[in-house]
Amino acid sequence: MNQRSNWAAVFDFDGTLISSEYTAAFVVLMQHPLVSDVMVTELEDLTRKYIGLYRSDSMSLHDEIAWVEAAAEIFSRHELREQVIDDVFSGVAVRPGVRECWVKLRRRGVPIGVVSYGFAPFIRSILRQNGLLEMTSGVMAQELIFDDAGRCSGWTSGSAAIPRYKGLRSVAFASAYGVNRGQILAVGDSSGDKNLGHLKRYRLGVVEKPEDVSLVSPYMGEVIVDPDFTAVADWLFSKIDG
Repeated sequence: MNQRSNWAAVFDFDGTLISSEYTAAFVVLMQHPLVSDVMVTELEDLTRKYIGLYRSDSMSLHDEIAWVEAAAEIFSRHELREQVIDDVFSGVAVRPGVRECWVKLRRRGVPIGVVSYGFAPFIRSILRQNGLLEMTSGVMAQELIFDDAGRCSGWTSGSAAIPRYKGLRSVAFASAYGVNRGQILAVGDSSGDKNLGHLKRYRLGVVEKPEDVSLVSPYMGEVIVDPDFTAVADWLFSKIDG
Protein backbone atom coordinates (compact mmCIF):
# COMPACT_ATOMS: atom_id res chain seq x y z
CA MET A 1 0.00 0.00 0.00
CA ASN A 2 1.31 3.46 -0.91
CA GLN A 3 1.28 6.55 1.31
CA ARG A 4 -1.67 6.31 3.66
CA SER A 5 -4.86 8.08 2.65
CA ASN A 6 -7.10 10.21 4.85
CA TRP A 7 -9.94 7.87 3.83
CA ALA A 8 -10.84 4.28 4.71
CA ALA A 9 -13.23 1.99 2.81
CA VAL A 10 -15.38 -0.70 4.40
CA PHE A 11 -17.45 -3.24 2.53
CA ASP A 12 -20.20 -5.63 3.47
CA PHE A 13 -19.58 -9.11 2.03
CA ASP A 14 -22.67 -11.16 1.16
CA GLY A 15 -24.57 -9.52 -1.69
CA THR A 16 -21.96 -6.76 -1.92
CA LEU A 17 -18.58 -8.30 -2.76
CA ILE A 18 -20.16 -11.54 -3.95
CA SER A 19 -23.21 -11.53 -6.17
CA SER A 20 -26.69 -11.90 -4.76
CA GLU A 21 -26.97 -15.05 -6.91
CA TYR A 22 -25.08 -16.82 -4.10
CA THR A 23 -27.46 -15.31 -1.50
CA ALA A 24 -24.74 -15.63 1.17
CA ALA A 25 -21.63 -17.69 1.88
CA PHE A 26 -23.65 -19.40 4.62
CA VAL A 27 -26.13 -20.57 1.96
CA VAL A 28 -23.35 -21.77 -0.35
CA LEU A 29 -22.14 -23.97 2.51
CA MET A 30 -25.63 -25.42 3.04
CA GLN A 31 -25.97 -26.29 -0.64
CA HIS A 32 -22.61 -28.02 -1.03
CA PRO A 33 -22.42 -31.84 -1.29
CA LEU A 34 -19.40 -31.95 1.05
CA VAL A 35 -21.67 -30.89 3.92
CA SER A 36 -23.64 -33.72 5.55
CA ASP A 37 -27.40 -33.88 5.12
CA VAL A 38 -27.88 -33.77 8.89
CA MET A 39 -25.83 -30.59 9.21
CA VAL A 40 -27.67 -29.02 6.27
CA THR A 41 -31.05 -29.82 7.84
CA GLU A 42 -30.01 -28.24 11.12
CA LEU A 43 -28.72 -25.11 9.37
CA GLU A 44 -31.89 -24.85 7.28
CA ASP A 45 -34.06 -25.10 10.38
CA LEU A 46 -31.94 -22.42 12.05
CA THR A 47 -32.18 -20.14 9.02
CA ARG A 48 -35.97 -20.45 8.90
CA LYS A 49 -36.11 -19.38 12.54
CA TYR A 50 -34.32 -16.07 11.94
CA ILE A 51 -34.42 -15.14 8.25
CA GLY A 52 -37.83 -13.47 8.41
CA LEU A 53 -36.74 -11.29 11.32
CA TYR A 54 -33.53 -10.38 9.49
CA ARG A 55 -35.24 -9.44 6.23
CA SER A 56 -37.83 -7.34 8.04
CA ASP A 57 -35.08 -5.53 10.00
CA SER A 58 -36.71 -6.55 13.28
CA MET A 59 -34.02 -8.65 14.96
CA SER A 60 -33.25 -7.88 18.58
CA LEU A 61 -29.71 -7.84 19.96
CA HIS A 62 -30.44 -11.26 21.46
CA ASP A 63 -31.61 -12.59 18.07
CA GLU A 64 -28.52 -11.33 16.24
CA ILE A 65 -26.18 -13.03 18.72
CA ALA A 66 -28.28 -16.17 19.11
CA TRP A 67 -28.23 -16.88 15.36
CA VAL A 68 -24.43 -16.78 15.35
CA GLU A 69 -24.11 -18.86 18.52
CA ALA A 70 -26.47 -21.54 17.22
CA ALA A 71 -24.71 -21.75 13.85
CA ALA A 72 -21.29 -21.99 15.51
CA GLU A 73 -22.60 -24.74 17.78
CA ILE A 74 -23.73 -26.71 14.71
CA PHE A 75 -20.35 -26.21 13.02
CA SER A 76 -18.60 -27.36 16.18
CA ARG A 77 -20.79 -30.37 16.83
CA HIS A 78 -20.32 -31.57 13.23
CA GLU A 79 -16.59 -30.73 13.37
CA LEU A 80 -16.60 -28.53 10.28
CA ARG A 81 -13.04 -28.55 8.96
CA GLU A 82 -10.95 -25.72 7.56
CA GLN A 83 -10.13 -27.77 4.45
CA VAL A 84 -13.83 -28.36 3.79
CA ILE A 85 -14.41 -24.61 4.00
CA ASP A 86 -11.79 -24.01 1.32
CA ASP A 87 -13.24 -26.76 -0.86
CA VAL A 88 -16.81 -25.48 -0.46
CA PHE A 89 -15.90 -21.93 -1.51
CA SER A 90 -13.42 -22.79 -4.27
CA GLY A 91 -15.88 -21.81 -7.01
CA VAL A 92 -17.30 -18.64 -5.50
CA ALA A 93 -16.31 -15.55 -7.47
CA VAL A 94 -16.46 -11.93 -6.36
CA ARG A 95 -18.42 -9.42 -8.44
CA PRO A 96 -16.84 -8.23 -11.69
CA GLY A 97 -14.72 -5.16 -11.08
CA VAL A 98 -14.05 -5.76 -7.37
CA ARG A 99 -10.39 -6.61 -7.87
CA GLU A 100 -9.80 -3.61 -10.12
CA CYS A 101 -11.51 -1.34 -7.59
CA TRP A 102 -9.41 -2.65 -4.71
CA VAL A 103 -6.17 -2.35 -6.68
CA LYS A 104 -6.92 1.34 -7.23
CA LEU A 105 -7.80 1.86 -3.56
CA ARG A 106 -4.56 0.21 -2.47
CA ARG A 107 -2.53 2.35 -4.86
CA ARG A 108 -4.07 5.41 -3.24
CA GLY A 109 -3.21 4.15 0.24
CA VAL A 110 -6.83 3.54 1.29
CA PRO A 111 -7.14 0.77 3.92
CA ILE A 112 -9.80 -1.77 2.89
CA GLY A 113 -11.94 -3.52 5.48
CA VAL A 114 -14.72 -6.10 5.28
CA VAL A 115 -17.42 -5.80 7.95
CA SER A 116 -19.87 -8.67 7.77
CA TYR A 117 -22.51 -10.58 9.71
CA GLY A 118 -21.02 -13.68 8.10
CA PHE A 119 -18.26 -15.94 9.36
CA ALA A 120 -14.69 -14.72 8.96
CA PRO A 121 -13.14 -18.04 7.81
CA PHE A 122 -15.69 -18.25 4.96
CA ILE A 123 -14.93 -14.68 3.90
CA ARG A 124 -11.16 -15.08 4.06
CA SER A 125 -11.35 -18.30 2.05
CA ILE A 126 -13.29 -16.60 -0.75
CA LEU A 127 -11.07 -13.52 -0.71
CA ARG A 128 -7.92 -15.65 -0.76
CA GLN A 129 -9.13 -17.79 -3.65
CA ASN A 130 -9.99 -14.63 -5.60
CA GLY A 131 -6.56 -13.10 -4.95
CA LEU A 132 -7.97 -10.36 -2.70
CA LEU A 133 -7.02 -11.36 0.82
CA GLU A 134 -3.57 -9.78 0.60
CA MET A 135 -5.23 -6.47 -0.32
CA THR A 136 -7.53 -6.57 2.69
CA SER A 137 -6.45 -4.61 5.76
CA GLY A 138 -8.98 -6.34 8.02
CA VAL A 139 -11.92 -8.74 8.13
CA MET A 140 -14.38 -7.85 10.89
CA ALA A 141 -16.74 -10.83 11.08
CA GLN A 142 -17.64 -13.73 13.36
CA GLU A 143 -14.47 -15.72 14.07
CA LEU A 144 -14.64 -19.50 14.38
CA ILE A 145 -12.19 -21.38 16.57
CA PHE A 146 -10.37 -24.43 15.14
CA ASP A 147 -8.35 -27.05 16.99
CA ASP A 148 -4.93 -28.33 15.90
CA ALA A 149 -6.60 -30.83 13.58
CA GLY A 150 -8.48 -28.04 11.80
CA ARG A 151 -11.89 -28.88 13.30
CA CYS A 152 -14.27 -26.14 14.39
CA SER A 153 -14.68 -26.00 18.16
CA GLY A 154 -16.69 -22.81 18.65
CA TRP A 155 -16.55 -19.09 17.99
CA THR A 156 -15.01 -15.98 19.51
CA SER A 157 -17.83 -13.87 20.92
CA GLY A 158 -15.63 -10.79 21.06
CA SER A 159 -15.43 -10.83 17.27
CA ALA A 160 -19.16 -10.17 16.78
CA ALA A 161 -19.91 -7.97 13.79
CA ILE A 162 -23.68 -8.25 14.01
CA PRO A 163 -25.69 -5.62 12.08
CA ARG A 164 -26.02 -3.20 15.00
CA TYR A 165 -22.26 -3.37 15.64
CA LYS A 166 -21.18 -2.66 12.06
CA GLY A 167 -20.74 1.04 12.73
CA LEU A 168 -18.61 0.38 15.80
CA ARG A 169 -16.48 -2.12 13.89
CA SER A 170 -16.10 0.33 11.00
CA VAL A 171 -14.98 3.18 13.27
CA ALA A 172 -12.52 0.94 15.15
CA PHE A 173 -11.05 -0.24 11.86
CA ALA A 174 -10.62 3.29 10.53
CA SER A 175 -9.16 4.51 13.80
CA ALA A 176 -6.51 1.77 13.68
CA TYR A 177 -5.29 3.36 10.43
CA GLY A 178 -5.50 6.91 11.69
CA VAL A 179 -8.64 7.75 9.72
CA ASN A 180 -11.34 9.97 11.19
CA ARG A 181 -14.79 8.39 11.46
CA GLY A 182 -16.15 11.12 9.21
CA GLN A 183 -14.02 9.85 6.33
CA ILE A 184 -15.15 6.25 6.16
CA LEU A 185 -16.61 5.22 2.81
CA ALA A 186 -19.00 2.29 3.15
CA VAL A 187 -20.59 -0.03 0.58
CA GLY A 188 -23.43 -2.41 1.42
CA ASP A 189 -26.52 -3.96 -0.12
CA SER A 190 -29.27 -4.23 2.50
CA SER A 191 -30.89 -2.79 5.61
CA GLY A 192 -28.40 -4.92 7.55
CA ASP A 193 -25.80 -2.35 6.46
CA LYS A 194 -27.61 0.71 7.81
CA ASN A 195 -24.90 1.14 10.46
CA LEU A 196 -21.96 0.33 8.17
CA GLY A 197 -19.36 3.09 8.09
CA HIS A 198 -20.43 6.22 9.92
CA LEU A 199 -22.03 9.03 7.90
CA LYS A 200 -25.04 8.23 5.72
CA ARG A 201 -23.82 10.47 2.90
CA TYR A 202 -20.72 8.30 2.63
CA ARG A 203 -22.68 5.04 2.55
CA LEU A 204 -23.41 3.51 -0.87
CA GLY A 205 -26.04 0.88 -1.56
CA VAL A 206 -25.28 -1.47 -4.45
CA VAL A 207 -28.09 -3.66 -5.79
CA GLU A 208 -28.54 -5.71 -8.95
CA LYS A 209 -32.25 -5.10 -9.65
CA PRO A 210 -34.17 -1.80 -9.85
CA GLU A 211 -36.93 -3.20 -7.63
CA ASP A 212 -34.42 -3.53 -4.78
CA VAL A 213 -33.61 0.19 -4.65
CA SER A 214 -36.52 1.04 -2.35
CA LEU A 215 -35.39 -1.65 0.12
CA VAL A 216 -32.03 0.01 0.76
CA SER A 217 -32.45 3.69 -0.15
CA PRO A 218 -33.68 4.75 3.33
CA TYR A 219 -30.31 3.74 4.78
CA MET A 220 -27.93 4.92 2.05
CA GLY A 221 -26.60 8.22 0.81
CA GLU A 222 -26.84 6.91 -2.74
CA VAL A 223 -27.87 3.66 -4.44
CA ILE A 224 -26.37 2.13 -7.59
CA VAL A 225 -28.09 -0.56 -9.66
CA ASP A 226 -25.29 -2.50 -11.31
CA PRO A 227 -23.86 -6.03 -10.93
CA ASP A 228 -20.46 -4.64 -11.96
CA PHE A 229 -18.25 -2.85 -9.42
CA THR A 230 -17.00 -0.22 -11.88
CA ALA A 231 -19.73 2.21 -10.82
CA VAL A 232 -18.86 1.57 -7.17
CA ALA A 233 -15.23 2.51 -7.88
CA ASP A 234 -16.39 5.68 -9.62
CA TRP A 235 -18.47 6.63 -6.56
CA LEU A 236 -15.62 5.91 -4.15
CA PHE A 237 -13.12 8.03 -6.05
CA SER A 238 -15.63 10.84 -6.54
CA LYS A 239 -15.61 11.16 -2.73
CA ILE A 240 -11.85 10.67 -2.31
CA ASP A 241 -11.05 13.23 -4.99
CA GLY A 242 -14.04 15.51 -4.37
